[in-house]
Amino acid sequence: MNNFQAIRSLTSAHTSALMNQLRVALFEKRFATIIIFAFLAVYALAAYLLVSAGLSYVQKLPLIGVVLIERMLYLLYFFFFCDARAFKCNDYRYRAISKTRN
Repeated sequence: MNNFQAIRSLTSAHTSALMNQLRVALFEKRFATIIIFAFLAVYALAAYLLVSAGLSYVQKLPLIGVVLIERMLYLLYFFFFCDARAFKCNDYRYRAISKTRN
């Protein structure tokens, strides 16, 4: 058995196990599945409404509303795409050097 056949065999086994678990979850535990999906839908709707209301409130602030929203979005994208390793303060060597300087 070469590597490709072994990987295909493992993939087949895992796929059938996943399909079996999905079948059990969707058909034998319908109530729990419905509750979970309903919670996720309500959570997403509430998050959208709260963020929308907050941004519209900030936008209506006189003189600084649009600038403040622009800065908030800049920070949001920065925190989504920043890499924690890029900050030297998270590095243990930086903390050790700063302790010796003080």
